[in-house]
Amino acid sequence: MAVLPQRFFPPAEREQFVIDLWLPEGSKIEFTDALLKRVERELASNPLVASYGTFVGSSAPRFYYNVDPQQPAGNYGQILVNTRDSIRPRNWSTICGSACARSCPRP
Repeated sequence: MAVLPQRFFPPAEREQFVIDLWLPEGSKIEFTDALLKRVERELASNPLVASYGTFVGSSAPRFYYNVDPQQPAGNYGQILVNTRDSIRPRNWSTICGSACARSCPRP
């Protein structure tokens, strides 16, 4: 007789990931929006990205059990990125890193 393994939750295998952008406390929401638009342009040019949704000043509503929504804040933004096919998680950091490196100002 075969036995099924016991798990509290099933594996989290989704073709998406989240980019959370936190700017310094007191940053204006207009600056947060402008920075997120720059990241969006980079994501739009990446062939591994199927689509994305951007939330400025808040996060997406709870859409998955292990993602907690953030409280509204002008210095916060979130991009929910849907990838093409099943790219490996290590590619997520490549997509996110290249988009953010070209979009975000350096101190």
